Amino acid sequence: MKSIKLRRRVIVCGAIIILLYCYFTPKYFFNPNDISVHHIEFSGETIHTFDEAKVKIILSKIQGQRTFRNIDPYIGIIEINCLWKNKPLHIVLGNTNFCYQSASDIQYIVILNGPEIMQEIMETLIK
Repeated sequence: MKSIKLRRRVIVCGAIIILLYCYFTPKYFFNPNDISVHHIEFSGETIHTFDEAKVKIILSKIQGQRTFRNIDPYIGIIEINCLWKNKPLHIVLGNTNFCYQSASDIQYIVILNGPEIMQEIMETLIK
């Protein structure tokens, strides 16, 4: 009887560890076909003309990790508002690099390769 309870506990603990690992491991989140870029701000100024196809390809290179930690305060040099799978998505690149779907979300995606993504976006916008 004890071995059955122990086996169940091991299986449940193993399943929880696997789910947490899959949920929080770094990964590429965005497919260029799933993103529609609507608005870009660079240092507080709206960029009216940009090559959306290039920006979408750059955004598909974002490698992120889900987190529940508090992101504030932040300084966003580049802020991108877009739709991802028909839901709003806000990407902030600056001293802290992250994205979120809603201001009331408790879950954020921390962008692990933020400086590289920010550099590529800046090169695209400056041209």
